[in-house]
Amino acid sequence: NGGDKMMDIVSGEVLLEGMTFTNGFSSGKSGGAMRVTGAASATILNSNFHNNNSGVFGGAIRNYASLTVINSAFTNNSSDGGGAITTTNAATILNSTFHGNYSTDGGSGGGAILATQNLTLTNSTITGNFAANGSAGGLQVLSGTATVENSIIAGNSSTNGSPDVGGPIVSNGHNIFGSTATGAAAGDVTLGAGSTLADVFETVGTVNVGGGSFEAGIRGNHGGGPRTVATNAGGIAINAAEAADLPTEQDL
Repeated sequence: NGGDKMMDIVSGEVLLEGMTFTNGFSSGKSGGAMRVTGAASATILNSNFHNNNSGVFGGAIRNYASLTVINSAFTNNSSDGGGAITTTNAATILNSTFHGNYSTDGGSGGGAILATQNLTLTNSTITGNFAANGSAGGLQVLSGTATVENSIIAGNSSTNGSPDVGGPIVSNGHNIFGSTATGAAAGDVTLGAGSTLADVFETVGTVNVGGGSFEAGIRGNHGGGPRTVATNAGGIAINAAEAADLPTEQDL
């Protein structure tokens, strides 16, 4: 959109619902589509972020304040750090999909998400994301507490770093990781000799993202709302979540 982000949220409580942010670009500032700063609180519901780019942090969103994302999709976004989202303050992500995002900077990374402050990730899928030069392809945690529950972080890739999760997390259980995640709980599943991506996703194929070529779940239209990555109907993800923490109509 001509070299600056689409939206700068600097104060108040803002709700964005049913929106699509595409081709946003910020060359010298963070947040290709959106930046949340100051005393602002932003809630994003049922929305799509596609093909946005930042030359710094947060290909789609850079959060300095308070961010809540519900039932939304982040696809093909890119930046030096945090291909889709970079958050340095409180952020909650619920029931959302990250696919095809990538970061290019090895010093910070996070193909999908880069977190340096408290992050809560619940009922979400991160697959098909890539990080170059030594950071995690999926979720990169540099500091703060990242709490993960009922989520799938698998089928991501990195040139030299962890494919899926970099840095310690706090797991509340019922997660599926494609590779070793520091902080994983006893009830989590880490894919290996006994299970593969095909046991998790309905469709698995080769994706080409940010210079990487690797196996991942494939996204598609699966009934209303943002495009998601469907799970294998007979696979290990079915009924694996904690029912008490599944989203309600009020959440969505």
